[in-house]
Amino acid sequence: MSRRPNGFTKFIKREGFHSVILAEDLVSGQVYLHQSIDPKQKLTSSKVKMPSVRIWWLAGKHISSRISKGFTQQFYKMRNDNGAYNLPFKTAEQYVNRYINELNTWSASENDMIHLMDLFNRRKDNRPANGATFLAGIPKLPPLDSPSVLRHFDDGFMQRVA
Repeated sequence: MSRRPNGFTKFIKREGFHSVILAEDLVSGQVYLHQSIDPKQKLTSSKVKMPSVRIWWLAGKHISSRISKGFTQQFYKMRNDNGAYNLPFKTAEQYVNRYINELNTWSASENDMIHLMDLFNRRKDNRPANGATFLAGIPKLPPLDSPSVLRHFDDGFMQRVA
């Protein structure tokens, strides 16, 4: 996970975003699916060592809840008493990606969300779309994972100022 700018969690809450977290237990190989407004805090509070983690930022809790419910319905026979699933991480990851596409919605990585926060702040402060970030707490923006995510929020700002 990238270093977060100051105010990232506040930005996420204010804009109504939510996440789905998929994590694999290092010891058992079991897969866990969680929803959270702060996946970093959720993962650090876990007692399980997780080598494989994937986070999808989504348009809100209603979307993350639908994905979680669909996942549980699809794999209920593979679920343990502790809430973990006995299936390969890759299978779980592919299911979540496919379900997001079926819902015809967007998802974003944490890096993309940091870029989105930067874009929102540039608009609010009427700053140029390009150049160094003004976000406190990070020296520069992390690399974009999926530039197309920003298109969902770009009303032409990037082209007008460039």
